[in-house]
Amino acid sequence: MADSNSIDTPKAIISDSGVEFADNMLLDKIGRVKLSNSLVSSVLKCPARMALDKWILNDLIPPDPTGATTLGSAFHKVMELFFYNPPSERNLATLRQAYYDMLLLDEFSPIRDSVEAQNWVKTRVNNYWRGVEDPTKVSVAESVDKKGKKKLGLELYLQGNIGDSERVLCGFIDRLCYDKNTNVYTVDDWKTGKKAEEYNPYERFADFSYYRQQVLYSMLLEQQGKKVDKARLIYPLTVWNGVERPHVTVIPVHDANYRQKAVDDVVKADKIVNKSVETNCWQMNPSALCSWCPLVNVCPKAMKISKPNAMESRQNQPTAEFLKTGGIWTKTKLK
Repeated sequence: MADSNSIDTPKAIISDSGVEFADNMLLDKIGRVKLSNSLVSSVLKCPARMALDKWILNDLIPPDPTGATTLGSAFHKVMELFFYNPPSERNLATLRQAYYDMLLLDEFSPIRDSVEAQNWVKTRVNNYWRGVEDPTKVSVAESVDKKGKKKLGLELYLQGNIGDSERVLCGFIDRLCYDKNTNVYTVDDWKTGKKAEEYNPYERFADFSYYRQQVLYSMLLEQQGKKVDKARLIYPLTVWNGVERPHVTVIPVHDANYRQKAVDDVVKADKIVNKSVETNCWQMNPSALCSWCPLVNVCPKAMKISKPNAMESRQNQPTAEFLKTGGIWTKTKLK
């Protein structure tokens, strides 16, 4: 096996068969991986890309420090800090304080240095205040941990097994609300995407990931004996029906078709991960979206469509030489 500290040996090798990891430390980490909704989505799209994204590419190609992921996380943190306040103290002053407290955190230092990034977050925070909901009427669920300490349902960690899956599935609920009059829970997820997502199984590239996530979280809560009424995707500012505005998508988490698809997706992903770990071979799954994959220029099975935007994207993806600096080697003759 390769020495992970040497630049002269590979961490992973791409061949016609798939991706093989050649680093002992990575192999140990990969073998213990838990499932998550995002991992399920990624592995169903392309196991090879998921594996390299998760264990090598994220370090080799750091995300934009003020990109969509960081901005979305910043808004999430503001909401988390804000809802730690008791309902009677959730006002414009404490919302602003939550925003400034977020800026003081080291992980959001790039936002402190960017007026544009600050304005992006502030716009969504202000938009939330102007019309998404009355925060004084939101009842965040409470629970008691093993040490007897009260814990609010904010960034609430869950884990459990879904269907016949062998690996544990885990994740975080942004906000879990509780109605003491009906004894039911609502799963809330903050969303900051440019366009509100509605799942349509008849679309060519139908994306079930947001719906699957909330259905799975509801099922994990049910395993704890909780009754979940619904889940909501809460957008402080997005495009809905061609208009930029706040929007809330309500997900019927008890829909039988959604629940079955969610379970099927997890079980299928679980089997792919287990087989890939057992054989140390993560296979490629080419599609029309390959041109937007950072491996497109080294993948022997990449589907390279001739549309101008796809061709432009391929030109901007990493070269074989660059990927090799991060330990990704190729052992194949590209077409």
